[in-house]
Amino acid sequence: MEHLNQILMPFIKVIHVISGVFWVGTIAFLTVVLEPHYRKQGRNILRNQMTSILPVMGPFLLIATLLSIISGAVMISILGYSWLTTLNGQIIIIGAVAAIVAFIVGDIWVRIERNKLRDYGGYLATQTLEGNPPGVEDSNKVKRLEDRLWFLGRLNFAILLVALTSMTIAQYL
Repeated sequence: MEHLNQILMPFIKVIHVISGVFWVGTIAFLTVVLEPHYRKQGRNILRNQMTSILPVMGPFLLIATLLSIISGAVMISILGYSWLTTLNGQIIIIGAVAAIVAFIVGDIWVRIERNKLRDYGGYLATQTLEGNPPGVEDSNKVKRLEDRLWFLGRLNFAILLVALTSMTIAQYL
């Protein structure tokens, strides 16, 4: 089994690094470049562009996220649990926990909030068609939902930076 693990480990590490680079790089691009750019152009531009981008990018991002987490878990199990008591192992665990939290925040929680925004937008569209255009309270609710999504995106990026930093530090211990 030990020989098989030595053969598998480099392959799993490559999967982990490539999928992690895609995951963190995509979130960095969205959070640092794309969203602020669209946000400056107005909420409608941001909403329209992100609505257009996410269905295309989302599945690839989810696959990269899951590949990164699963390959990391496989590498930890190959290394054995006694390894976790070392400083290197503890730093890797910090990164692993941060990656799992980033997945929960960035995929699950953001998806829930996006669905709330989509559903509320559908409700407002129906109300408008029935002759009841959105009022100030409705606009404020949409703004709160969008602001929460913006905050969650930045939080997700910050958590991913913790994961990335800990994995980088662990490489050199």
